[in-house]
Amino acid sequence: MKTLSKFTCLIVLLGMLSTTIIQAQAKRKLNTTLQKELLQMREIDQIAVYKNYISPRKETMTEQQRNVYKDSVFKAHLKRLGEIFDQYGFPGYDLAGESGSQAFWLMVQHLDEYVGFQQKVLKAMKKEVKQGNANGQNFAYLTDRVLVNTGHKQKYGTQVLYDNSVGKPYPKPLQNPKKVDEYRKAVGMESLNEYLNGVAESHFQMNKQFFESKGITKPYQYETTKK
Repeated sequence: MKTLSKFTCLIVLLGMLSTTIIQAQAKRKLNTTLQKELLQMREIDQIAVYKNYISPRKETMTEQQRNVYKDSVFKAHLKRLGEIFDQYGFPGYDLAGESGSQAFWLMVQHLDEYVGFQQKVLKAMKKEVKQGNANGQNFAYLTDRVLVNTGHKQKYGTQVLYDNSVGKPYPKPLQNPKKVDEYRKAVGMESLNEYLNGVAESHFQMNKQFFESKGITKPYQYETTKK
């Protein structure tokens, strides 16, 4: 019996050692080359997405030329991001650092014309979030993006529309309005109304001249419990 007990203990120890080795192998080494590439791609993404983003090249473009430029950037980024995803899966903090991981997510977030790719990334990202290797709030944003892009109601209320007659942002249809703050809190987000107030402030500042021409002198504000 003692021999059997020792043998059983040995099996357990070997199993624990094997698990430790597998976990160590699964943890990827920081790839600074990939991190740098993702950050450079993010800069181009920002120029393509935001009309007012400072870029001498973009300032000389017509609206039509800007749209063509944006589409070309998205297509090029889809190809490269797809290659990165096929090789590494979702690049978490361990592989690309927080900044590189954030950049990858942000560019995928903007690829609304390629929702199939967004869905694949979202599934892989979920695993990394559970392991603390990716940002839970970013996951919430991409979750809502995919839901909206596939014709469903969003969960976290991150996707908004605007009533520009009063400068008011409001969320696209929600799965469960009564529980949305609970969902948001679970991933470390502020309440929906606090979020909408922040969105309203940014939208007002970006379009201040327009709103002031309408007699709107300050951003719309929702009531919150925050003091």
